[in-house]
Amino acid sequence: IETAFIELLRENSFNSISVSAIIRNAGVNRSTFYAHYLDKYDLLEKLENKLLDRLNLLSQNPEKMTQESLRERAVKLLSMLYTHREFFAIAMDQELRTAFVEKVCRMIDMTWEKYHSNHTFAVPLEYVKKACASIVASAVTGWVQDGFRESVDELADIITIMLSDFYKSMLISPEDAEFETSIEEKEDES
Repeated sequence: IETAFIELLRENSFNSISVSAIIRNAGVNRSTFYAHYLDKYDLLEKLENKLLDRLNLLSQNPEKMTQESLRERAVKLLSMLYTHREFFAIAMDQELRTAFVEKVCRMIDMTWEKYHSNHTFAVPLEYVKKACASIVASAVTGWVQDGFRESVDELADIITIMLSDFYKSMLISPEDAEFETSIEEKEDES
């Protein structure tokens, strides 16, 4: 059903797709569809959530955030996005983009909270989290809309530089110097 739905989204706008078209394309009956989904909106949400859950799993782990761990995480996340690029290209379509980007931003926001809530920033943490989520979401949205022009590694470098520079500009606490040092050491190597 999900594959049939994605195939229909390639050719049609979300609003123009009916449950009848989905079941016809999937070769299943109506009761099978409704046993799994409430409607096409539920199907879309479950598909998005399944992929976002995979992204969320990939975004966990490091005990502490360094520029290197940030880049490694970006490569993993972007590789997964690239593997499922067809769906993400559809999800970034004008009609569906806002809701999907909001979900991605919430996921980034929660990850950011986990690793950085104990740091002291020049502005309230809520603004730092939203800005970081926006940086990532904007870069990824642009990447998808531009047809994945940059490689995964190139975009990971871009995101890492943008986040690292932003992060450094927001820190005001001496106990955060370790992250700053790890960033500066990486920059010196370049």
